[in-house]
Amino acid sequence: LQIVQYLSSRLLSDGRINLMVSHRGRRAVIRTIDRHQVDTMFVDRRNTTANGQYLVITCEGNAGFYETGCMFTPLSRGYSVLGWNRPGFGQSSVSKTTDLERKANKVLPRVRRQFRAKAMRSTP
Repeated sequence: LQIVQYLSSRLLSDGRINLMVSHRGRRAVIRTIDRHQVDTMFVDRRNTTANGQYLVITCEGNAGFYETGCMFTPLSRGYSVLGWNRPGFGQSSVSKTTDLERKANKVLPRVRRQFRAKAMRSTP
């Protein structure tokens, strides 16, 4: 895994920069209850595209990364997108385990609620 991360570090960095510059993405590191990190990227398309009010949450499979993966499909259709890297991949901490996957997934409902609350506040 460390070899894959080392070899792909430039590709991931370029992908992250592309998301932030070209798509106005915002990167955040979310901590799980046991203080591990989940690396995320949020592209907010609300009030800019027809599908922007819909949030699509993506996570890649084994050795996949939001910086280069399936996050771009909903982006190309104008959706708001939250991409996240599984624990142990990209800039997320710790090696991948089932327990850490569950803890990372527990954070997502909170993110969805915050997205909805912000959308309601910004609706005229």
